[in-house]
Amino acid sequence: MHQPARAFPWYLASVGSWFSSFGMQTIVFPWLVTVVLHESPARLGIAQMSLMAPSILFVLAALLLRSRLWQQGRAGSMLAR
Repeated sequence: MHQPARAFPWYLASVGSWFSSFGMQTIVFPWLVTVVLHESPARLGIAQMSLMAPSILFVLAALLLRSRLWQQGRAGSMLAR
């Protein structure tokens, strides 16, 4: 196992790479749709909605699962593992 002090730079690198790729996606994707594909603003909205729809659905599913587990009293036992 890694020591916490040695694992922290790897954690920072992984978080930084995720944020940089997410930032690139938010800049490059609208540029590709509008400049390269010459699409209208309405089509850009549809394209971005289709790009973000899976994450919204996963968040809603996680909230539903959390509320069901919370009602059954198992949410705390899952966190303690």
